[in-house]
Amino acid sequence: MTILLQAPTTTDHFLEFIGRFHPLFVHLPIGILMLALGLAILSRRPRYANLEPAVKVALLWGFISAVAACVAGWCLKLSGGYEEETLNIHQNLGIGVAIAAGLAWAATQFASRREAFRKAQFPAVVFCALLLFGAGHFGGNLTHGEDYLTQPLLAMTGNAPEKKERPKITDINQAVVYTDLVEPVLEQKCWQCHNARKSKGDFRMDTPELLAKGGEEGPAFVAGNAEGSELYKRLILPEDDEHHMPPKGKTQLSEQEIALIQWWIGKGKASFSTKVAQVEQDAKIKPVLASFGGAGAAAESEEDKILKLKVAEASKNDVEKLTKQNVLVMPVAAESTLLMVNTVNAPAFNDQTAEALAALDEQVVWLKLGNTKIGDAGLRSVGKLKNLTRLGLEQTAVTDAGLANLSGLKHLEHLNLYGTKVTDAGLKALAGMKQLKTLYLWQTGVTAAGVEALKKQLPKTQIDTGGYALQKLPTDTLVFKKKEKAT
Repeated sequence: MTILLQAPTTTDHFLEFIGRFHPLFVHLPIGILMLALGLAILSRRPRYANLEPAVKVALLWGFISAVAACVAGWCLKLSGGYEEETLNIHQNLGIGVAIAAGLAWAATQFASRREAFRKAQFPAVVFCALLLFGAGHFGGNLTHGEDYLTQPLLAMTGNAPEKKERPKITDINQAVVYTDLVEPVLEQKCWQCHNARKSKGDFRMDTPELLAKGGEEGPAFVAGNAEGSELYKRLILPEDDEHHMPPKGKTQLSEQEIALIQWWIGKGKASFSTKVAQVEQDAKIKPVLASFGGAGAAAESEEDKILKLKVAEASKNDVEKLTKQNVLVMPVAAESTLLMVNTVNAPAFNDQTAEALAALDEQVVWLKLGNTKIGDAGLRSVGKLKNLTRLGLEQTAVTDAGLANLSGLKHLEHLNLYGTKVTDAGLKALAGMKQLKTLYLWQTGVTAAGVEALKKQLPKTQIDTGGYALQKLPTDTLVFKKKEKAT
């Protein structure tokens, strides 16, 4: 059997691009038309009669922005993934807002000529506002769920729908891998976009049957092969990748949660009934299982030990040296003196500014320096963070020479070197880091031989080099046919 898949055209990508402006455009008519309503109410009083010209201007721009929001919304609709009934109601109400705003503006233009138009202009503005409330309500239902508005009110009255009851894990070995461990992660991080009301990519995850079925991209997982499963591959893509899930801006899965899903698909063969005790446990998954507590839990990880430390609170002056550079500095948990440092808003962060890290040598346990200008010299400061457990250096200028500065980090368990200039020679500096659990080497100068050599020295470390590919089915042939441009 041969399946012909037509590649998306330039037009498709352009429409998708326009559609993504809808969340921006839609706020313009909301603000402008509500302003028009307020001005219209005030202008009915003789004292504020001079505001009538402002009402006309507000209605005109409200009409124009509403039309723009409708066009962008139609483009966004083409991407699919939304519950059709609610989407159609939202769409029709949005079009109604644009039409009502246009008619209200037209009424103001002819108000001086005919009395009927003068009397109709205020009711038209009010009607437009009512349609606006309706469109906004159903728009919120599309993105946040149908109970988004009512849930807090129901909670106040004690009538909120009960969340799915999940029994407390008392013995991790007797827990069902999917039901007790994996499903809660999917419910919290994935179900909001893959449920009965909203199914992005025609993919629902809120029941085991639908999860196994997959979506428009095919099956979500290949039992026994996590690396060949679409679900796992999308989780580990760089966050900036358009195929990464959850999308950038949404709450992301932790490394432990991703490891849990990988283990369930791979070692657990994606079973919905298998218990923890029935699945092989490697060095990577044991600390994750231990975090659930209960009898039979595995040994505590280095990170778990570090997070229990009591250290002195960081000096405000030392913290300010970083925050003034737009570096995010936050406690890893409430009432904790341990810190996470993230340079997501500080792309100019470099070797010189990294010197400020040395003053926080006890407090910093998580450090993300990806996509900055830090290089080998800056790693001398990083190497002084004696309690560091996680380090992200993706897409930086770090080379083999800099890795030698990390050899003293005795608690480092997770290291991301994606997109750096590291080669096989640099891996020698990591050979003594026996506590290292995960090492990401996508798009580096490291060779297969270098990886194999490091695995012999760090057999318990998961080394991820990317390069995933779907398994070729023996009975199917995938042919990607690019649409020819018209001449």
